[in-house]
Amino acid sequence: MKRILFYAWGLPVPAYTFFLCFSFVFCILGMVWYDRRSATPLRVRPDIGVWTFLGAIMGARLFYLVQFDRPLCQLFFLTGSGLVFYGGFIGGLLAVLVYARIFALPLRPLLDLAAPFVALGEAITRIGCLCNGCCWGGLQHACLGAYVSRGIPFPGINM
Repeated sequence: MKRILFYAWGLPVPAYTFFLCFSFVFCILGMVWYDRRSATPLRVRPDIGVWTFLGAIMGARLFYLVQFDRPLCQLFFLTGSGLVFYGGFIGGLLAVLVYARIFALPLRPLLDLAAPFVALGEAITRIGCLCNGCCWGGLQHACLGAYVSRGIPFPGINM
């Protein structure tokens, strides 16, 4: 596991941030591609990704601040840790609801289109969690290695 994947222009690129951004771009482009190939396209535009990304990041950060009793003035400090999946899901869903309302898209088909890509995006982002060490992983200094801590019976139990 490697927390910093590489350096770009002298700045560290954390594994979690890389996989989070990659999953958003990959899944939004996949959703637009799949929509254009379907029998009844919704004409979803790639800008839904910007709406969803901003809603998800703000929701994840807000949920973290409330859950861990942090001051709300830290909402826009996005360096370091502080994102919770449930908040990101709720924030992203609210952003999609607003997007569908503004651009007059039918909600149920839009959510049906997005569902598999949400699951795929979560799976890709979990790779970043594992590399970061926050989801059952530990820091490993080997070239190709993974350290998975023992003693966790199932997800949701923190020891």
